[in-house]
Amino acid sequence: KGSGYVLSAASGDVYAESLPFDIAPRALMLAFTTQPGTTRAGLPLNPHPTVTVQDEEGETAFAYSGLVTLGIKPGTGFPGAVLGGSPTLNAVSGVATFANVSIDSASPGYVLLASGQSLTGAQSESFDVTAFTFNAPDIVTALRWAAGLSQMPAGYLNRFDVAPNGSITIADAA
Repeated sequence: KGSGYVLSAASGDVYAESLPFDIAPRALMLAFTTQPGTTRAGLPLNPHPTVTVQDEEGETAFAYSGLVTLGIKPGTGFPGAVLGGSPTLNAVSGVATFANVSIDSASPGYVLLASGQSLTGAQSESFDVTAFTFNAPDIVTALRWAAGLSQMPAGYLNRFDVAPNGSITIADAA
């Protein structure tokens, strides 16, 4: 790896030299450089997961611009949970930041997997996705909306459940 290399060749009185060139390290593996944190179901993961393409020395492979894909590791989180948003991005200068990826179901212990063509994948640290919680005015607004008495303010609500015991669950949109 390096820059400014020049090849030269000589045979008798003939001498030739190449133009200067660089040798970039080969992209080999992925690494989560920003881990996802606990967030609410249906909202973008925060902090946004960032996956970096690295060379054999663990340095960013800035020349890489291929696809990087996230997925939920099987057996983690809620069975059947869906990873929403844009889970596949082109890396920019070897980095893919997933700013609008969300998970639709609350559960502890989610783990994300990152993959890319011809790259060794990476696994995130475990994180939790929580249910959306409201204070009393939010519940009143949701009840008025559910009854058709008002419009839901801008936000992510789309699911409203009342359990047999009378408890109310209001969840984010997926």
